[in-house]
Amino acid sequence: MLRMNSVSKFLVLAFVLGFHDVRASGISIKEDPQINKIFNKSEIVTLERILAYFDSFVMKQTKTANVDSAYHSYSESLLNNDSAEDFWRKIGHGDALKDSFLVTLEGDKVFSELWVKGYDIQGGDTLGYFLMPNWQGKYMKYLDYLITQYPIFKEYRETIFACGAIPPTLAGGFPYAHKKLDFGDERIRLFSAIHYITLETYLEKRVVKKKVRN
Repeated sequence: MLRMNSVSKFLVLAFVLGFHDVRASGISIKEDPQINKIFNKSEIVTLERILAYFDSFVMKQTKTANVDSAYHSYSESLLNNDSAEDFWRKIGHGDALKDSFLVTLEGDKVFSELWVKGYDIQGGDTLGYFLMPNWQGKYMKYLDYLITQYPIFKEYRETIFACGAIPPTLAGGFPYAHKKLDFGDERIRLFSAIHYITLETYLEKRVVKKKVRN
């Protein structure tokens, strides 16, 4: 599911090392003209739900009231792991809450604009699903727009395009970029929320045999 090659490893390194310090200062997704061209008003309401959910999650996890500081602290908490298992354990913290939130999104059009489902099938049984970026949906238009504001996300785009999903090295490398980001920009926080929610679906603990929503 999460395949890796030398090209994607190079792109991940470029993403982490090449991130320019781009400080935006409080840009709202609701007030961004280009986001309003990509998503309709109803869809933006759902995007705000995703953002509010993950803002709350991160602030509770870090016990930090300031949202910008909370995202930086959360990113720091994902660094310096003793093993890959340690990193994924941190990603999966609070996974039951995340699962229940995803269920509330599944009937919303934004869900299918952001993600497509991949299925884990073994021995003819569907054991579970994971999420992948929807290259045919508005996710791509949003990412392409984000690249015009933050060109380094081009490397992120190329990496997941090459791998079909978020590969392990990008999952582990993304938190290192936090020092160069202003999480006062809702566009960055929304992208981070989508990134981490996607990662959570890769965890094996989320797979429940024969209890999969189509």
